[in-house]
Amino acid sequence: VKISGPLNPNMKIGIVSFNINGLHPHQTALILDQYGIAVRSGFHCAEPIHQIIGAEDGSVRASYYIYNTKSEIEEMLNVIREIVELRRGGEVR
Repeated sequence: VKISGPLNPNMKIGIVSFNINGLHPHQTALILDQYGIAVRSGFHCAEPIHQIIGAEDGSVRASYYIYNTKSEIEEMLNVIREIVELRRGGEVR
């Protein structure tokens, strides 16, 4: 998983853009949707920056706010871990 954004934690906001190696962002979004996790995929009105960072197909974007619970965020991370394990040919929970 490649996360795009500032390295400085003080510069981070409630939006995370990421890609799972070897998986098109739209495919990632569709898989997450099957688990009831809503994200966006594509260029997010910023195609030039995606080209600069080497994300030629765009990225997956998740956004968090006060309405999201810690368990919702953990569930998304668990699903992403499962996707990565499946792509590696491993077992999932």
